[in-house]
Amino acid sequence: MQPDKVPGPDGYKAYFFQRKWDVVGPDICKSVHSFNSDRMLMEVNHTFVTLVPKSANAALFGNFRPISCCNTLYKLISKILADRLRRSLEN
Repeated sequence: MQPDKVPGPDGYKAYFFQRKWDVVGPDICKSVHSFNSDRMLMEVNHTFVTLVPKSANAALFGNFRPISCCNTLYKLISKILADRLRRSLEN
């Protein structure tokens, strides 16, 4: 994951998790494993949707680009699933 991307609702960028992996790593691994057992916290799925103007004088809805700021743990789980799916589609 890119370390300097915009933080999500949790307020943390991937950089924090990468730098402090020795502290947060075991909890992150437990959280990813809990995704498989249907015990994932609902807060992990919270997302902020932000409208970013495409130009300086954006006035119409079409002049904005929606961006989803997802929780970092959600991004991690999504990347794991996408990688697994990609590998199975390649075979």
